[in-house]
Amino acid sequence: MNRPLETDPTPVWLKQFRVQPRVALDAMLRGLARVPPYERATPPGILDRLFGSLPPAHPDLGRLDEALRQWPDERRKNKDLEC
Repeated sequence: MNRPLETDPTPVWLKQFRVQPRVALDAMLRGLARVPPYERATPPGILDRLFGSLPPAHPDLGRLDEALRQWPDERRKNKDLEC
């Protein structure tokens, strides 16, 4: 019996963000990460599309909040985070 292939619609970048939020966010904000299908969007646009419709208590919003708060200090300390 044939079953349809299971495909996960979660963007690869979002999966990476869930594992290493600070590294993934840094790469995206600096334009180093590909975030299909949003390659032509600006970083704020990408964040809005990925996180804008999530409920306030969603764990990804907590990760994003923490990573965004730490990002400026991380950039000052390390000019280049691991990608």
